[in-house]
Amino acid sequence: MKFKTSAILTVLTVVATLGYVTACDSSSRLATKISGPWSGTSVRFDKKTVTDGTYTPVYEFTKVGSGSEGTVTMTARISITLPINSQVNAEGTAPVSATAAAVATVSGLWHAHDEDEIKLAFDPATLKVDVDPDVQFAIASVLTNYDTDSTATVSPQVLKAFRDQATHGMNDVITKIHEFDDIHFQSDNMMTAEIHKQRQTFVRPQ
Repeated sequence: MKFKTSAILTVLTVVATLGYVTACDSSSRLATKISGPWSGTSVRFDKKTVTDGTYTPVYEFTKVGSGSEGTVTMTARISITLPINSQVNAEGTAPVSATAAAVATVSGLWHAHDEDEIKLAFDPATLKVDVDPDVQFAIASVLTNYDTDSTATVSPQVLKAFRDQATHGMNDVITKIHEFDDIHFQSDNMMTAEIHKQRQTFVRPQ
């Protein structure tokens, strides 16, 4: 009886060890495949934080050593539109909205949790947002009912309003991104993953 018990324990130990090794191998393979830059598609900010805006992310995964973890940097191209309340001028036109472009960067850590899931943790203290001072205005005409565009350099106060919106939006984004789940590689240069309940597609930048 003692022999049988010992044999069973030995078998269970071997099975557990094999399972652990397999899991480690799967995580390591995922870490290797996901390393490098991945460009995503345009995503809308939550309207509770940014009424009218999108960001297009590029994630750069850097693997540290031979393990299954490393550092990650997200660079996001941002577009934000703010409404303008202004009176119609003598020419019958008035600006109705302004759209600014910005670039945000933020860094953090990641590790491969299993064969199709990566855990992420961004550091909000590393978030940096740069706004292009040349803003595009949509000009409405009460005479022709057509909108035209005009680009102009805005004041520091207006620039700050755009920067505050972009920063608020990106802070909301990074606090919600905790993992890339259900990762599937269509090829070496394309993958899909579920991020905060949204299925997204990524490609290697050219």
